[in-house]
Amino acid sequence: LWLVGCLVVSTTIELLSMWNLTKVEIQLCNMLSPEEPPILLDSYNWCL
Repeated sequence: LWLVGCLVVSTTIELLSMWNLTKVEIQLCNMLSPEEPPILLDSYNWCL
């Protein structure tokens, strides 16, 4: 049971980190290509 708790906590931390990194990547893409329409988190393909 203790291992399950550790797995849940580590998975949650990993998912939050990935989401935060994705936000930063999208901000960078929008800053580096101002002539293109901005990319939004809503249009990001989360299934990959």
